[in-house]
Amino acid sequence: MKTRNLILLFTVIAVSFSSCKKEAGPTGPAGTNGINGTNGTDGNADVKSITFNNPITNSYYFTDTLPGVNYNVLGNSLVLTYIQDPNCTPNWYSVPGLGCSAVYSARVFTTVPGGSDTLTTLLSLELRTPDGTSISTNHTISKLRVIVAPASTILTGKKETDYSDYKATCRYFNIAE
Repeated sequence: MKTRNLILLFTVIAVSFSSCKKEAGPTGPAGTNGINGTNGTDGNADVKSITFNNPITNSYYFTDTLPGVNYNVLGNSLVLTYIQDPNCTPNWYSVPGLGCSAVYSARVFTTVPGGSDTLTTLLSLELRTPDGTSISTNHTISKLRVIVAPASTILTGKKETDYSDYKATCRYFNIAE
């Protein structure tokens, strides 16, 4: 009898809850617009990607000018270099490093003929054996890609601010807290 009464009680409670419906009221007035935020600082969109097609054909050395890259840009930029070997296409290999199938190593260096007053920068790519000695066989590099990304912020080697301090870091980079 108690079990039957308990079941009946839970059934009545379950039916009452499931049959309740919420009535929709009228829509309230629109809220006010928030204040506009401040404009941030401009970003760095001066990244250049320069591709040389067939820079090395049956050789081990390549030199050419980097268009639009002068001494000042070179000295204040991140320069990344990649090569593509026709025997391992579509793979790109970062330079310096081993090339296709680790048959050769590649290194790149830049020179500024005439010193810092010149507007010309030369890029040279050299292939060597994996142990760094002169290479005796010729290779072909189908593409050489150079990415030049000028720095947005130049920091010196000394610690100018305590980067573990949030407020000091915000002040240093002119970031509103």
